[in-house]
Amino acid sequence: AAARSLLALGPGPEDAHALELLRDGPADPSVLPACLAKRKDLIPELLTQPGKARSWGFLLASRFPRAAPVPALAAATRDELPPADLVSSIVKAFKKIRDARLAAALLDLYLEAPADYRSSLTPLLATHRNELKHLLGKRKDVGEEVRLILAAHLGLAPRDVVSQIVAVEPHEARLRVLNQVAMQEELVRQLPWEGWLEERPDLYAGLAARVAAEFSLRELVPPLRAQLAQRPNPDLIRAVGELGDRDSVPVLLRLLDDGPKNLAPLVLESLGRVGGPDARQAIRHAILDGRSEPRIGYRALSLCAIEEDDALFRRAVGHPDWYVRLACADVLGRFVRPENLAALSQLAADPVGIVSQRALSFLEA
Repeated sequence: AAARSLLALGPGPEDAHALELLRDGPADPSVLPACLAKRKDLIPELLTQPGKARSWGFLLASRFPRAAPVPALAAATRDELPPADLVSSIVKAFKKIRDARLAAALLDLYLEAPADYRSSLTPLLATHRNELKHLLGKRKDVGEEVRLILAAHLGLAPRDVVSQIVAVEPHEARLRVLNQVAMQEELVRQLPWEGWLEERPDLYAGLAARVAAEFSLRELVPPLRAQLAQRPNPDLIRAVGELGDRDSVPVLLRLLDDGPKNLAPLVLESLGRVGGPDARQAIRHAILDGRSEPRIGYRALSLCAIEEDDALFRRAVGHPDWYVRLACADVLGRFVRPENLAALSQLAADPVGIVSQRALSFLEA
């Protein structure tokens, strides 16, 4: 407490010791402590320290970009591969400061980082697009995979990126590239997913399912449905649900009865998103027979419930799980009849705020 007070009061001889105490305490590296909120004078000092202190230095730099020395920011970025929880503070700082020296540090960090880490840095690439294009043209140590990924993020025409991705061999290398650019809709829509699914379904099915669900690529539903029947996985189950594919319901029902138990919650949710008589009946049986967690079953049924299902939800308004009661409010609010209004009145007095607010909103309407 004394250390925080001294830091909040402004520059003083005890700053170094106070920072050490603050850094060794339980403070969160991703949140700037209130006692440092106005201490822009500490940015250079914080950036030279490891761990939490460096993260706070980047957060302070994002607050006071004009007070942040660019060489110190660049050096702190290059010093070592920052931990994942530091990336968000780097992103905040780099978004506020446009300088070619920071672009060079960003490129070094991106090239050093593992693939799953790079996605956190992607928002910065567009911010420093022109500087990075210039730097990338001069660098000879960048592999073809990474160069193609960066070109896609830096504005290369999607048709040119598509032709280069198609030319990448082997398939595993192509998949690594695709995983890094799969959130660019214009690019994704031009890729030959159907051919890849036919050629290497084991490799491409998961990613194809994710992009189909994200961008509503309904033309991929038939090959994904075929893969769901042969090699079920969470991405495929989620995709056919998000896309509302009624023809997948028989496959989902077989998975619910005979598939791995760990997939059952996701199967129920997808059945709820697809809806229809067969899906509703299967979800009702899972609830009544106790074959699903109540919150999963009721939530799934609430997605596709019709008026004849409201009796089941009226009986559950006193369920001990608040999430089940929330699903009850959602369904009973859809179908206005006296007995449903009485149940909603009971839910309006629920001790859980979100349940009572939801019920009240329907009653007021």
